[in-house]
Amino acid sequence: MPLAPGTRLGRYEIVSALGAGGMGEVYRARDTALDRTVAVKVVAAPPSRPERLERFHREARAISRLSHPHICTLFDFGEQDGRSRPPTAPSHCRRRRSSSSRTTMTQARAFAEEARAAARAQLADAPGDAQRHVLLGLALAYLGRRGEAIRFGEKGVALQPISRHAYNGAYLQHQLARIYRRAGQPDKAIDTLAGLLRIPYYLTPAWLRIDPEWESLREHPRFQKLVRNDRPP
Repeated sequence: MPLAPGTRLGRYEIVSALGAGGMGEVYRARDTALDRTVAVKVVAAPPSRPERLERFHREARAISRLSHPHICTLFDFGEQDGRSRPPTAPSHCRRRRSSSSRTTMTQARAFAEEARAAARAQLADAPGDAQRHVLLGLALAYLGRRGEAIRFGEKGVALQPISRHAYNGAYLQHQLARIYRRAGQPDKAIDTLAGLLRIPYYLTPAWLRIDPEWESLREHPRFQKLVRNDRPP
């Protein structure tokens, strides 16, 4: 059941709903201790699925170590009444302009080249690893090598389809959507995102509205329709 405005989750007070998807709901909330606006994602995890809670905790710990202008800052996570919620700041998810964009782009290419080399080496040891194929494709997309990027991304998804691996298959498709977007294939990216909104996965229309990854799609009519929906299409 959706949370009503005024509901308290620890120190966070719900202000309004932002959106919902297969994995839970996202709310605008107020951090009453620090008097700031945050986004709270409430993840539904039935008691019969403890592995989902464990994955939630593992991902929250990993995300909390990241610090980047284009990545949401994770302030906190926890459980209340059987619900799991990680508060993040919407303002931290919006586009920021670096004071030295040229340096930022140079660093991004250097990081992508390191990732490409690492993924290549790992694939040599495990040529059937679906995730390594997709991550290599993503690194190639950052480097502007579009054709190669799509080939590796699509091969990774084919190696581990959602029909056989529900969660990891969805994660791989999410990364493939990022590859399509960076490779200049907006319609394929949107088609992939639309499919992910129909299944149990953490993406929601609200998340897509604030994620800077999809900035170049903001004016695309199909993407606008996708993010206006409060329910999966």
